[in-house]
Amino acid sequence: MDFSALDLTYDVCIISLLMLIAKLVRIRMRPLQNLFIPTALIAGFFGVLLGSHGLGVITLSSQASSYAGILITVLFATMYLTSGAVLILAGLALLGLCALRYGVRDKAGKVVFPASKRGE
Repeated sequence: MDFSALDLTYDVCIISLLMLIAKLVRIRMRPLQNLFIPTALIAGFFGVLLGSHGLGVITLSSQASSYAGILITVLFATMYLTSGAVLILAGLALLGLCALRYGVRDKAGKVVFPASKRGE
């Protein structure tokens, strides 16, 4: 299977959603805060639980294991970009990428904007 930039985009979308869910769980559960368990660790637990080694609900590309070196560069490059406008634009971009991957449905449940199929 070939690896493309779109696969990377889908993986980042899934990882970002896992981080968001983990942050919400950490905010709601006081023991996780008292034990100083980071959001990334909780998201990793959810990733393993829901991934191909667990329930098989979510799948990442075959290159997901090589993202650590790339993402540490992105982390240090964007460390001081904490402007509210930058964060809002990043959130909107993430929302758009998720819509591209999973499609947009109308009130009746009909797919309005179809999602592309990976691996085809």
